[in-house]
Amino acid sequence: MIEYPNLLAAALGLLGESVHLLDGQEVDYVIVGGWSPYFLNNGRLEHPGSRDVDILFREAEEPMRLREVVRQFLANGFFLSAKHSFQVLKTLNVCGELFVFNVDLLHPRESKVDPDLFIDHLELPIPLREYMDDRFFVKSIAIPQSRFIFDGHCVQYGYPFTLPSGVRLDIEFSLMTEVGLIVTKSGSVNNEKRPRDAFDIFLAVEQARDYSALVDAFKRLKIKDRPVYNTLYGIRNSLEKREFGKRVIRYLSAGALPGHIGAPTETQEELVVNRMEVFLRDVELEPKALPD
Repeated sequence: MIEYPNLLAAALGLLGESVHLLDGQEVDYVIVGGWSPYFLNNGRLEHPGSRDVDILFREAEEPMRLREVVRQFLANGFFLSAKHSFQVLKTLNVCGELFVFNVDLLHPRESKVDPDLFIDHLELPIPLREYMDDRFFVKSIAIPQSRFIFDGHCVQYGYPFTLPSGVRLDIEFSLMTEVGLIVTKSGSVNNEKRPRDAFDIFLAVEQARDYSALVDAFKRLKIKDRPVYNTLYGIRNSLEKREFGKRVIRYLSAGALPGHIGAPTETQEELVVNRMEVFLRDVELEPKALPD
């Protein structure tokens, strides 16, 4: 195992090894979460990267569908989390210290009331407690309103990874686009435990690869998939509570916005809010959500 120079480099190595292990597996997947803006929307506003890997599997709603995927991870130095059964873990060396990084196994869920938050994929002969027959299952966890990502909202992205073994490989993998990022994080942007979701959304809007295409995609979703489009009201709610702008400027580097020299100011917050208001007008978001 090599020694990585910083946590971001190690997390990139984790991502590289994860997608490399999925090569040859008969699964349809896409990398979701913070890696999307890191790769697609970096620029004047710099994204700090991610510390974990979130993998959304298209068919993981089917029980046991990821059995071989999990076995592949375990056979290559990953281990299980006792607390979160939907995670596989990897220990990496960063500047001489050992850190544990996690890979989350995810499946799409379309209904907010769908009871299947977790799906079983691999049963292990490990009892949960004494004198009980319950066994440990490796699971996947649901992401609401995410199946649409597989219908034209992911791209093949190539990157030169340095794997934990020290091998350097150019690997192409499936990565969700700005539309997927905005939808999936609009549902959690008001969660106090996820303060960076607002920044990721803002980056996907402000530094979109093609802003006109982004707006047009949401206009099509408004007609074709109203529940997915309606997730944008999470952004509206965060703006109305005056939380969105505050959370974004926490992650801006010095000089990223006019007048920004380090400490947050009302002017910087206003710039962020105004930009998001323009985006919501461009995608024709009504004051109140229409029925799904």
